[in-house]
Amino acid sequence: MATNKNRLKGFAFVMIATFVYGLQSVLARSVLVAGVAPVIMTGIKLLAGLVTVTVIVIVLRRKLHFDKKDLPQWIVFGVVGGTLFALTLINSYNILGAQSRCYLHVH
Repeated sequence: MATNKNRLKGFAFVMIATFVYGLQSVLARSVLVAGVAPVIMTGIKLLAGLVTVTVIVIVLRRKLHFDKKDLPQWIVFGVVGGTLFALTLINSYNILGAQSRCYLHVH
């Protein structure tokens, strides 16, 4: 029974993550149109991620298994990778909008 409960939890988390990821483009484009700079949006996105990860680590600290000596490398990876990803994503929303259209030309 616990296995089914865990599978349902996992499914729910995937659905929530998908919804949030899809919604971020609409929200980001709306904020960018209002005049907020892409760099500021990147900072907001990274701060929101940091808060989320901090809450998850605090709540699940006993269930997380990682070597503490690897923590500085993970922090650097998260900051550099997260910044580059968020910056390019926010700039693409700024350039393309919340959705991009693909036209198929048939000859």
